[in-house]
Amino acid sequence: PETQMVLHYDTVFAELPDLKFGETVNRYQIISIPLELQNSNAEAVFDELDGYNVKYWRLFHHNGLSNIEYKNGFTDIIPGLGYWLIARDSTTIETGAGRTVRLDSISKAYDLNLNPGWNQIGNPFDIDIRWDDVIFDNKNLNIGRVRLYTEDSLSEGNVIPRFRGGFVFLEGEDTINVQLRPDIISVLARRQEFVDQDRFNTLDQPSWIAGLKISNGSFTNTLSGIGMHPEAIEGKDWHDEVLMPVPREIIPFELAFNHPDEKYDKFSLDVTRTTDKYIWEFEVRSFIEGQKLTINWNNKHFGDNDMNLILIHKGIEKLIDMKDLNTYSFHGTGINQFRIVFGDDSFVDEYLKPETLTFGNGYPNPFREEVTIPFTLPDNESEYLVTVNIYDLTGNMVKQLADDYYSPGYYTLNWNSLESSKTIRNGIYIIKMSVQSDRINTSLIRKVLKY
Repeated sequence: PETQMVLHYDTVFAELPDLKFGETVNRYQIISIPLELQNSNAEAVFDELDGYNVKYWRLFHHNGLSNIEYKNGFTDIIPGLGYWLIARDSTTIETGAGRTVRLDSISKAYDLNLNPGWNQIGNPFDIDIRWDDVIFDNKNLNIGRVRLYTEDSLSEGNVIPRFRGGFVFLEGEDTINVQLRPDIISVLARRQEFVDQDRFNTLDQPSWIAGLKISNGSFTNTLSGIGMHPEAIEGKDWHDEVLMPVPREIIPFELAFNHPDEKYDKFSLDVTRTTDKYIWEFEVRSFIEGQKLTINWNNKHFGDNDMNLILIHKGIEKLIDMKDLNTYSFHGTGINQFRIVFGDDSFVDEYLKPETLTFGNGYPNPFREEVTIPFTLPDNESEYLVTVNIYDLTGNMVKQLADDYYSPGYYTLNWNSLESSKTIRNGIYIIKMSVQSDRINTSLIRKVLKY
């Protein structure tokens, strides 16, 4: 015989624990309500916040296609789903009358439906649960690990706390039913944590992953990266990660590897078949003009080997040896294009011979004290005479940065305005590069602003 207990909240209602409040967007959180409510309308659930007013609180849900706001696509709070919530003024929020979700009397499980692609789910129980154990218990490798959003970070996780939610990705074309059994997936049943060993492998191993974290100083997205695996394919497979659909109001930037021929055409993690040389192309979109963005990576596991990873900021023509450095900062302006070159010294040296003459934009721009000026010299001459001078708007030369012969390659020059013997005032400055060789005789100009 089966016995089932249902707990009712009729007079003393369940309280949403550990909520954060405030106006800044890092006060967003993914919440869930683990109750079948008598009145599930969002304004009734959050009646302590008064009527819906985007100046005081906002509520979003990702429905598998897009992020929709309360009243513009949904009205009710449903157990098993997650919701983005931000509230300005601190208060205690109680759910109202309801009862705990019913479990199937035979399997003793709560049924959660997942659709192909990203699902914004919520913890349907009033206990913390382990999502890795959900995957294992359902014997379904098509279910991805859970993605959690904390106060300042979007990351891969395992434990979904009570009254909280996250995102999971379902591979394939069919909707599936996932059974959540509290006695199996509760954190009280301690099990060994999942470890992605590929993230600890060196670059000369058959499989490896190099994670890329991107941050604007307030938020960090840790879900991006590149890698190789013997069983990976060029397009989407279970080694790759599709870009997670976070509202721009919450994270105002994204790092994406574009795959226009795929159903999900933007990847955050791009893993290709193991080879001794490869080039990844990706873009960083900034939804706030001029915000400072930083890409970080952990190079401690790259190993002492002959394989290189070179990050190139296209347009700016900035090169970073990812085995020597572990961070790169820039100011986001719309779409910034990047490239990562993987290979041994001979491949990298051959690839990094520029095909054209370029004079990149100085960065940062505007600058306070020091600006970096990049340029490239193509591999069709043995050497070039390069002169780089800086002028103010009256035409006076304030600094000569270069007047010498250069071989083909990538270069940067630095101008530190504080090192000048005379005061360098704030304002616009002209940078002029003149290049001469047997085939080239040209001048290029860029402008920078000192403030």
